[in-house]
Amino acid sequence: MDGLKVDTDRFLSDLNELRQIGQVNTGVVRPAFSATDIEARKWLVGKIDQAGLSPVVTKAGNVFGIPKAAIMPILMGSHTDSQPEGGWLDGSLGVVAALEVARASAEEGSCRVAVVSFQDEEGRFGALTGSRIWTGGLSLDDADGLRDADFHVLW
Repeated sequence: MDGLKVDTDRFLSDLNELRQIGQVNTGVVRPAFSATDIEARKWLVGKIDQAGLSPVVTKAGNVFGIPKAAIMPILMGSHTDSQPEGGWLDGSLGVVAALEVARASAEEGSCRVAVVSFQDEEGRFGALTGSRIWTGGLSLDDADGLRDADFHVLW
């Protein structure tokens, strides 16, 4: 069996497109729920739709790309929010890699990969907020009570 054939040019192009959203010097500034974070999430929803996946944005702001015909897909991804001037690959690499694996597997006719970008993983309001809500470790009501951890002073 041959390996999955990913399109490295498309993968690198997507990484560089996402890097442009909130780029500052050699890093990015995309704090959770900021204008640049929302722009990155809208960009991802568009890419998910173009890939033939069903985009889903949860009440917590998590972005999923769900294969339309897969039963029990494998979930891959990370986050696209950042620390102040965080590394441009931190989190984004996992999300864009997941997107490319989903696209490549769909192009081979066997898409069983779902994509996720969890919201507020870098801790503007609470560490790992989006993934904790998704796994049941934090309720939406409790998340609504979280406050900005004063990182906004740096942005």
